[in-house]
Amino acid sequence: MTHPDIGFPERWAAFNQRNDKFVTDCYPGLVKTAEKMLNRHVSIKTVGDDIIFLLGRTAFEDYCELWVLAGNGYGIGAYKILRGLYEKVVTLGYLVKHQSEIQRFCDYEIVQRKRLMNRVKEDPHVRARFSKAAYEEIDKAHEAIKGQFLDAKGRSLSWTLLDTFSLAKKAGYDLDKISVAGYVIPTLKIHATVSDLAERKAPQGDGTFKFNNEPQEQYADSALLTATHLLITALFVHEDYFQLGLRQELGELQLSLAQSYEPR
Repeated sequence: MTHPDIGFPERWAAFNQRNDKFVTDCYPGLVKTAEKMLNRHVSIKTVGDDIIFLLGRTAFEDYCELWVLAGNGYGIGAYKILRGLYEKVVTLGYLVKHQSEIQRFCDYEIVQRKRLMNRVKEDPHVRARFSKAAYEEIDKAHEAIKGQFLDAKGRSLSWTLLDTFSLAKKAGYDLDKISVAGYVIPTLKIHATVSDLAERKAPQGDGTFKFNNEPQEQYADSALLTATHLLITALFVHEDYFQLGLRQELGELQLSLAQSYEPR
């Protein structure tokens, strides 16, 4: 049996040609700097160090995943990754500027885990995977923190009362100015929406249509550009928090990105 090849070489060739200046001039330096900042051994002195580093590192992981989809012509898939990347970078920027809320962000994970365990207990196929002690442990942890995530009427709250756009404005770094490209449009791609479905139709001219499975090059390139901007922003946030002495290098990356897409 022949193993399947994952990916489309002809789509990668077209992608590299369309984004030639970026791939040649900006991308190598971007990866080098990102790996220098995000593949290092981190001394964890506070819970903030932990959360801030991991938000940035997982943002880089999202970027790498998006790159694979975009290069293979899956522009809509790249936009789905872009939605999560934007949220991570916004949260990263916000928490660095509002470090008193980092513990609340962490505590909310207990609420999410409690909800998960409640669902697990209701599922006969998986509930036995956890011991009675495990259920009791999460119940006890949740009891200790649940008050801060309930409103006056006892309704559940998230870790923040702010919506994503409001978080972006408070995070700074001009993240609110790219919310349409980084959040609004991608959100339409991850949910069941008529607008997304309509784009997938390819009318055949005889009253019929088929699914449009052609490469989504425009989305791929747009997602790449926005994602790169977000990744560089995440690196700036890391620099502001960890003080690694790389601000000049990051500024050069920012300039290289802008020059990569200047009209020829």
